[in-house]
Amino acid sequence: MQVVNSSDILRKPALLSSSEILYIEDGRKHMLKSVLLPIDLYETVREQIEAELYLRKNAKALGADAYAEFKEIETVTEDLAK
Repeated sequence: MQVVNSSDILRKPALLSSSEILYIEDGRKHMLKSVLLPIDLYETVREQIEAELYLRKNAKALGADAYAEFKEIETVTEDLAK
């Protein structure tokens, strides 16, 4: 795990090919802005990330109540799958 800012990446582009999780923060506000995952880890969590992006993209269509209900059902389904 390594925390860097965008200036660090500009100075050392090799950081982008790190085998560690890379946390990228805003240089001025010192707030976390992005996370860079190694490809092997990404392959493991890819479906979860894509599902969450889909839900966020369609949050208005689902509505807050439907979104909460879906997340509840998803958790139960995951537990049953184990």
